[in-house]
Amino acid sequence: DNKLPVIDPATGLPNVIVVPGSLLGRSLVAQTIFDNKFLLGFAPDPPAFQVVQGDANVTIIWDISQSEIDGDPFYEVASDSLSALYNPNYRGGPLDPHGDVEGYRILRGTESGVLSVIAQFDYPDTRFFDHTCETVAPAEDVGTLTVDQAGDTVAVIGYASGEICPFGTDDNPDFIVRDIRTQTLSTAGLIFNNGTDGGVPGGGVVRTQDLSAVPTGVTDPIVADGFDPLTNTGVPFAWTDDGTTSAGALVNNFTYFYAVQAFDVNSQASGPISLLSGVAPLSVVPRNNAPNLVTATFFSGVTGDDGEALFTGGRAPAVHPDDGTFAGPFPPSDGLLTSFAPLVEALMPTFELSAVFDSVVPVHSPPSRSGPTAECPVGGDSFDVCWEAYLTNELGETVVVNGFTPWWDAFGVDANERWNLLSGSVKFDIEALERFDVDTSFVGTSGSAVADIAVSQAIDFSNNEISQNRRFGYRHGGSRWFSGENETVADPAAYVRVGHLDGVDTVWSPIAYTPQSATLASDGASAFEKQCFNRAMGWVGRAADIQFTWGDGGSVSVRDVTHNVDVPFSPYVTTSWGFLVDDPTGNGFIDWLDFNFTNPVFDIIEESLTGGDCNANDASDELGDPSQIVDYVQTASLVPVSLDGLESAWENTVWTEHGQGFGLHVLGHRFIFIMSELPASGTVWTLRAFNGAVESADDGTDGVTNPGGYVYNAIADDGGASFGIRSPLIPGVSFVFQVEAATFVDEAAVDLTQIHTVPDPYLATSALDLAPTEKRLQFVNLPPQASIRIYTLTGILVDQVEHDDPTGGGRAVWDLRNRNEQFVASGVYFFHVITPAGEEHVGKFTVVNFASQ
Repeated sequence: DNKLPVIDPATGLPNVIVVPGSLLGRSLVAQTIFDNKFLLGFAPDPPAFQVVQGDANVTIIWDISQSEIDGDPFYEVASDSLSALYNPNYRGGPLDPHGDVEGYRILRGTESGVLSVIAQFDYPDTRFFDHTCETVAPAEDVGTLTVDQAGDTVAVIGYASGEICPFGTDDNPDFIVRDIRTQTLSTAGLIFNNGTDGGVPGGGVVRTQDLSAVPTGVTDPIVADGFDPLTNTGVPFAWTDDGTTSAGALVNNFTYFYAVQAFDVNSQASGPISLLSGVAPLSVVPRNNAPNLVTATFFSGVTGDDGEALFTGGRAPAVHPDDGTFAGPFPPSDGLLTSFAPLVEALMPTFELSAVFDSVVPVHSPPSRSGPTAECPVGGDSFDVCWEAYLTNELGETVVVNGFTPWWDAFGVDANERWNLLSGSVKFDIEALERFDVDTSFVGTSGSAVADIAVSQAIDFSNNEISQNRRFGYRHGGSRWFSGENETVADPAAYVRVGHLDGVDTVWSPIAYTPQSATLASDGASAFEKQCFNRAMGWVGRAADIQFTWGDGGSVSVRDVTHNVDVPFSPYVTTSWGFLVDDPTGNGFIDWLDFNFTNPVFDIIEESLTGGDCNANDASDELGDPSQIVDYVQTASLVPVSLDGLESAWENTVWTEHGQGFGLHVLGHRFIFIMSELPASGTVWTLRAFNGAVESADDGTDGVTNPGGYVYNAIADDGGASFGIRSPLIPGVSFVFQVEAATFVDEAAVDLTQIHTVPDPYLATSALDLAPTEKRLQFVNLPPQASIRIYTLTGILVDQVEHDDPTGGGRAVWDLRNRNEQFVASGVYFFHVITPAGEEHVGKFTVVNFASQ
């Protein structure tokens, strides 16, 4: 493999093996180069590009290099295994996804011949397939050759130049696959071993006459000019230089030069490892926009049903260490994710990309950790519940997204999954391209929109109080009800009480492993059975304040005031609410077990959950044989309720009536209320739910009547080190990407009073001057078209400047010369501006020149 073949013209097969570097080997290489008309490895072609001036910024847009389409002409020679120039590592052929291009660089300077790199973009997830160990550093590839007493080879540890690499994968056992940005040893970036200094490149090591391996010791990083290594950024084909790069800020009215350079990464053995295209700089002058140029304004975000943007980056409120109350509501979900890049507002058309959550419904989870099943397309473990999210986009089309919420990866671990809901690209606005004198044949986008959601494991929500908020002695943290603007009752979720409401005797929730009070023990016999509902529907939880506003006759309206959306009613359990007033178990009371006999909870518990007492084989024994599966209803009514637990088996339980009330499901929570009468119309109840855990230093087992030491962790047991995700599964929430109006010139909005000169006064010279004989005085804040006449104080016309900038620039340049091309004298001058519509403005400025001028 490390020899050069000499081809028999008659058979086309090699009949002589030539050692590389020998006289015959070199002549064979020379002959091959001559036969191919001196074709060698090519640098990529530079891409076509345009520059668009803005106010203290410049936008660069570029097309793909032709080399991405055609590839490298030398690839055909290098990939020929019978050629003396054969190089199995050479990239740039038709199977390379980006041809002969790895990425692009943006260069900037104040002189066309002196440019520096200010930005770099490279394609993500590209690979280098190394068949000859060319990318293995010397310290990795030095080996020894072991021989027996007879001199026969016993084993080769390491490898010699040209040998097949001893590293590989199951799919590709004969070569190394390296990510282009992989770190090799301690050096960032892909490393090529260049052989001995001045010797044959590539191969990693050489072997001496006694067959021992010697490292070559010469290595070059992929990026040899000192700029950043590759980072898998992706290539946007549009980028705005806003002056925040290492090259410094842009100053209006100065001339800058830009270039876009394509680069490649290729085999060292056939030429340079970092191939840079040539550059053809373009000049541009950033400037103030005309005052009546209205630039497109882009909106991107998440909104409630009122269209107002939600701030999803807020922090969780503080919890009071002594009484366990929150200082305020939780902010909107941070699992609602939007991005739009690149963002080129000035070139955007009028458009809207949007999607609104219509509903999120559960799908039975698979029976084991074995992976996807027909019932749950995306898989999960025995407690995961899959869901389908239904959305409607701006075209009225229904979008269905399948996902799942992991239930229990591990306590204290921020397990999460990410799902895409909306993707789309926005083309450049043709009129805007024409206005800025950009070639309208450019293929590209002014940005690409992506809307994703990230979901945390279901155990991280406060409707799973039995696990995250109250387990292992932490008995004092969970969702809580309150009346009024904010919590006022200390220890609002201590024991099985979950807050306080005016006019309500008891607000109770079936919470496992939790004492009913400081003096009453926990209902341990039914602890695990109470968790079956949570395991089935824990994914429904969210962090939000939910307001119930009562109407007449037991009716309510329910609104998530954190996300500004209504919470929909549903007769079955989903991201919804509903009253439970029917008794499916037939024992005469509404109790905690009745919640299991609703859709789809019973089926999920019976058919899907495989852990502990929720095991499908024992479901009928644990749950009983229900007379019917009941629906939730929209109107509350008072019926007998019981707060009893399960003593041993369901059929042996003795139930006691504790009063009149009703059951309520809301977003995965179960509650039983006891009261003498339904709330009056206009009464407002608030449920504060959250993600993570509120923990107390007092475990409640020693008769603690005043718990304390409260702390909030976004994920239980993490000590505050992680950031839990507030659930994004919220019907009614919208993702919106929008430009209401493309860039245009508002002819009716001209304000000529803002026109003035820069600098004023002009003192002999200016930073805007190009040379001592090329002076520059600028008129700014002009409309796109205007005539400017300059007069002396005595009314003599000095010069006239015609301003016509269809790109919306508000700047015109005067060279401080009169109509005879002589520099004007020092003094005060008037200028008179008149627009094509006949509007006028008069101003004045001062010039101080040297006497010699």
